[in-house]
Amino acid sequence: RDGAARAEAVLREMAAVRAAGAPDVAPDTVSYTTAIYAYAQGRTPGDARHAMRLLAEMVAEHARVPHGDVVPDAVVCNSVIVAIARSKEPGGGDRAERLLRKMQEMAAAPGGSLADVAPNVRTFNAVIDAWARSGDASAPDRCEGLLDEMRALAVRDRRVAPTAATYNTVLNAWSRSGDRRAASRAEDLLRRMAPDRGGPGPNGISYNTLMSVWARSGDKDAAAKAREIFDTMVRRHAAGGAADVRPTTLTCNTLLNAYASCMDGPGAAAVGRLRDLLDRMGRGAGKSDAAAAMDVITYNTALRACSRAGGADREEAFALASELFGEL
Repeated sequence: RDGAARAEAVLREMAAVRAAGAPDVAPDTVSYTTAIYAYAQGRTPGDARHAMRLLAEMVAEHARVPHGDVVPDAVVCNSVIVAIARSKEPGGGDRAERLLRKMQEMAAAPGGSLADVAPNVRTFNAVIDAWARSGDASAPDRCEGLLDEMRALAVRDRRVAPTAATYNTVLNAWSRSGDRRAASRAEDLLRRMAPDRGGPGPNGISYNTLMSVWARSGDKDAAAKAREIFDTMVRRHAAGGAADVRPTTLTCNTLLNAYASCMDGPGAAAVGRLRDLLDRMGRGAGKSDAAAAMDVITYNTALRACSRAGGADREEAFALASELFGEL
């Protein structure tokens, strides 16, 4: 916070020097952008509101001197939206989207002096992220609405074409939501990412997030669904060598978490499948084909899965848990 406050103090000093008769040191777009960016990188409560306040000053100064040196653009507005998203304050999604609409309004104003404030893909991604972090019950639907808007706008303006990061942020919104529709909506979203449907194609983050949605869903088929996604990643990587879909430690831990969620009910994952996955991660004599080394989260999640095993799996689960304890 000290850095941001100092940046604003320099901005105020520049304004004071200008007022004293030295116009060459007057604050300009770069000065304001630097101070706003400093607040956007902060983690102190209130930083987002300081960033919004400085942006409002920029807009007012431009209105006062339309052809002056202070001209808001998409870069500075995007920094403010990022600050709003990171603040996680109540109503953040709504505030971020209101700024997006203001940007659209300013860019379309007669005269074209604010054409550079037109929203781009970073703007939309930041607003979607603000909604995803907001905790609002409507957040996933609002995120999907913005994604649909981007797809429609991209027909005539490729600057707002959704990227894999866009889709992944919407997937993350569903993952955080706790909504009973989350798994089915996330599955549909992944299908919409396919290049033959005009999407950018899913990457490792896309698959990992979808697996996480299933792991949190409480669905009796969660483990099977997560394993299908894992196997898809392995096949895609083996077929084309795509590095961005290569299963990682996070991928395997997410699958283990899905197994753990289904160990004690219908459709339970067998302990043998736990062993198979741990072998894929290089446990014991196993040779990893997932490029993923076991970590403490792996052990903790596998132990949790073993503790939840029931019926005929209980004895085998106890044996595996004892082996894992011995390795720690």
